[in-house]
Parts: sequence; C-alpha cells; structure tokens
Amino acid sequence: MRETFPPLRVKRLKELGVELLICGALSNSLACLIRGAGITLIPWVSGGTDDIIEAYGNGTLSDPKFMMPGCGGRRRRFQRAGMGKGRQRRGRDTFG
Repeated sequence: MRETFPPLRVKRLKELGVELLICGALSNSLACLIRGAGITLIPWVSGGTDDIIEAYGNGTLSDPKFMMPGCGGRRRRFQRAGMGKGRQRRGRDTFG
C-alpha cells in the first residue's frame, strides 16, 4: 500500500472491499479510523498467516499463542468484543 497518511490508508482498504482486518500492533487513532470506516478490527495478533487464518476460521484466534507479546488479554478481549472504542479517563482514550 503506497498511502502513508492514515485516513488515506483506511480509504484504500475500503476501496479494496476489506471488511475484516486482523493485524498486529497499531495506534489507537488508526484503530478508531478503521472501526469508523465499518471495518471489523482484530488487533494485537501474532503468528504465521496460514495459522492465523485457520484459527480465525476455527474460532480459536483468542488462543494466547496468537497474542502479541506484551499485550494484555483484557485489552484484547474488549476490542474483540467490539467494545474497544475506549472510555475517557484522565482526558485520554483508554481500553479496559
């Protein structure tokens, strides 16, 4: 993808017909843009592409072996459940 400006990246994903994005780490602002575009987001995933696709199809992507090192399980569960839009605490968006 040639676009580097986050809103243009998300726009390009929509143009390509992306409905689901399984990815590793990303910023909260980019996550909000992706969700705001109506794309289902499953972040903080680590592993081989074939293994991740198979786990998603089997409903086992929540297995800890696919969690990126250093990512809290509680944070990821909330995002996976569609509740990862955050809540206000001390003036910042936070998860959990």
